[in-house]
Amino acid sequence: MNLDTEISLAKSLSTYDIKLIKYLPFLLQDIWELGTNPTDIIQLIKSLQKNNKELKVLDLACGKGATSIQLAKILHCSVKGIDIFDKFIDEAKQKSKEWKVENLCEFQCADINKAIKKEKKYDIVVLGAAGCILGDQKATVKKLKKTIKKDGFIIISDSYSGRSKIKGNVGYEEWRKIFTKAKLKLINEKIPDDNYLKEKNDEKYSLIEKRANELKEEYPDSAMLFQEYLESQREANDDLQFRLQSIVWILKK
Repeated sequence: MNLDTEISLAKSLSTYDIKLIKYLPFLLQDIWELGTNPTDIIQLIKSLQKNNKELKVLDLACGKGATSIQLAKILHCSVKGIDIFDKFIDEAKQKSKEWKVENLCEFQCADINKAIKKEKKYDIVVLGAAGCILGDQKATVKKLKKTIKKDGFIIISDSYSGRSKIKGNVGYEEWRKIFTKAKLKLINEKIPDDNYLKEKNDEKYSLIEKRANELKEEYPDSAMLFQEYLESQREANDDLQFRLQSIVWILKK
C-alpha cells in the first residue's frame, strides 16, 4: 500500500492518521456491513427490472462482502468484490460459503485504484460509502464509468451538504452537475431512513469503542491514536445526522 493510497484510505474511513490503518481490521472485526445498507442497493437494482441472473456486478471497496454476498443470494447475479484488506477478503470468502453463494462470488485483495484500471465491461459497478478513496467526486465518477458496458449502471453511495458546508462535500445540485458532465443519466435514488441510519451508526460506534478500549490497554503509548479515531467516528456520525444527507444513486451510462 503506497502513501497516497494510505492517505485516501484513512480519509475515507474518517481518520487522518495513517498509523491507524494497520489496526482497522481489529477495530472493525465485529461489523460485517461496513458501508451502505445492502438492502438499499438491492432495491435500486430490482427497480431496473433486468434479468438479474445475467448481471455481472463489480463491488469496489467491498469490505467483508456484505453487499456482494447479499446481491448474489437475493438476485442470483455474479459479483466480484475487491478490497485492500486481506482479512476482510478472507472473511468475505468464508461468508460466501456460509451463505452458499461461493459459486457466484469472487473476492480479490487489491488496491481498487489500481484494480479499477483493469476491470471492464460490467453491467453494474457499486461503490458504497464512496468517500475520497478514488479521488474527488468528479474523478470518482469518471473512473467508475470506465468499468461498465454501454448502457451499464453505476451505483454510488455518498452524501451531500445540507444546512452546513463541510470541506470535501458538495451539494445535491453540484452532484447532479457532475453526473450530467460525465454524460450519465440519473435513473433513481434512495435516501436511507434516518432512524435506521442512526441506530446502525450508534451500534457500530459501540462495537468500535469496545475494540478501541482493548487496544488502549494493549498499547498504552498509542492510546491517544485510538481515542482520536473514536472522536473522528463520533464526529462523522454527527455530520451524517445533522449536517449531511446520505444518499444512494443509480446512474446509466
